Amino acid sequence: MDSFFYNFDCFKTPLTYRINGKRSFFTKFGCLMSLPLVFVLFGIFATSDEVLKLHPIISSRSFAEDTRPYLRFDKSNMTFAFRVINENSTANIDPSYFSLTISNIFVNNTSHEVMRTDNKKTKVCDVSDFIDSGYYNTYKIINATCVAENSTFEIGGYWTDPFLSYIKVTMTACKNESESAIVCKSQEEIKYFLKNRFFN
Repeated sequence: MDSFFYNFDCFKTPLTYRINGKRSFFTKFGCLMSLPLVFVLFGIFATSDEVLKLHPIISSRSFAEDTRPYLRFDKSNMTFAFRVINENSTANIDPSYFSLTISNIFVNNTSHEVMRTDNKKTKVCDVSDFIDSGYYNTYKIINATCVAENSTFEIGGYWTDPFLSYIKVTMTACKNESESAIVCKSQEEIKYFLKNRFFN
């Protein structure tokens, strides 16, 4: 019985040698001091809000937004430039092989319908498309596609929100059309050209 009682001693003294086959020396005084401490700590935990949940934390409005705010971009604060490169990071723009479409998509998540698709006019990027011309020159952003006009992009929402908007970039293989002056390459040439191409 004493050996079981001694196990509650939090102040036992470690020894480098054994006494009665034990590595630690226990005392009744240490047990009497330890047991009340254990009960006090257990009582504090049992009556804390971690267990009883009597005082829930109410989030401020900034942490409890019903919907996520929309972010708006235009050429004054953002430049969208997209390139199609090969494995050597060489970029090409050739409408006889492909074209890029930059769109702002607005979706009704309740009905899962696209409410509006805002296709932007595009152009080959030049230094005027960048707020910092040094960036264009330093990174040699050539053969990239930019938005041709100073239009606004809006992105916002989430898949669980009522509304969602996002930016979509589509690469489309060239197709011969009667109203277009572009003469497409053959299907074999297009497939070979687009093999191992990446967005950048």
